[in-house]
Amino acid sequence: MLDLYAALNEEDNQTSNRVRRQTFASLHRLRQDEIVKGRISDVILSMTCVNRKSDGVGQRQKLAFSMESVPKSARLVGAELKFYQDGKLARKLPFNIYKISVFKLLQLTPKLIKMKKVGEKLTSTDYTGWLSMDISYLFQTWLEYPQELQEIYISAQPFTITDEKEIHPATIGITFQNELLENEPFIVAFSQANNRVVSRLTRNANSLQSKRPDLPDILSNNDKCEMYTLKISFNDLGWSDWVIAPAGYTTAFCQGPCNFPMKMPLKVTHHAIVQSLMHLKNPKKIPQPKCSPMETSHLSVLFKQKENTILKKYKNMIIRSCGCQ
Repeated sequence: MLDLYAALNEEDNQTSNRVRRQTFASLHRLRQDEIVKGRISDVILSMTCVNRKSDGVGQRQKLAFSMESVPKSARLVGAELKFYQDGKLARKLPFNIYKISVFKLLQLTPKLIKMKKVGEKLTSTDYTGWLSMDISYLFQTWLEYPQELQEIYISAQPFTITDEKEIHPATIGITFQNELLENEPFIVAFSQANNRVVSRLTRNANSLQSKRPDLPDILSNNDKCEMYTLKISFNDLGWSDWVIAPAGYTTAFCQGPCNFPMKMPLKVTHHAIVQSLMHLKNPKKIPQPKCSPMETSHLSVLFKQKENTILKKYKNMIIRSCGCQ
């Protein structure tokens, strides 16, 4: 996810030097379609397995994922299941090419096991690296019929003209669990959703009152609407325990009166000009135009939410210019 964050922020002035150094390498690790999906998505969710026990059905390994962090009103752009294969861990097998299949459970009773295949991928036993499988259709059904946990099953089978028996995917080097929790299967879901700020962004709001700094001295003498630089540190806000990147960002705030006449280079709406004239005629009833943001841009934030990692674009977070309106 940090690779995707770096790639999507390549042209963003808010990107830290550490992330910028990773961008070139990130672009080579990511597929072009992943970058395109990332650019058109508001929320990118990375879901890790919530069960790491070696249970399953027969030779099919079970994986469970929590849907708790998935926006309920999300419109899915695409979803992929990613799993890692280590060719060095593969056992000596009679075949070289294998088909990895993913199933969803339809019915499970002591007498009946019914599953439906939702995806498959070919690989060789000597391959080492990440494998991706499109599961957009499956993930869409999860959104339409939400449950707290969603389960899938993975198996491997020789890719031959004969009907060979299934084997456990770990036999060909698919990694499911290790002590360092590295290279475990996960799901990446790209979606478009509303941009309501999550509750965690406001959890410390009351505690920040004591930390609020005094405004710069220059504000006491300002005589026009201007933009002032504002540097935000997530550590100062007490959010560094769950915000992964960025460590902070630079935005601004707008301050100052909108007195008539309003001159260039101040940005002014036509309505503000008319309102300022009406204010001169009737100052008790008609207020002056307000010094407000005229141009804003989004901020991409990578953060942890329970078992999942989320990359979300928050609109109107960075002020680019101020004016009277």
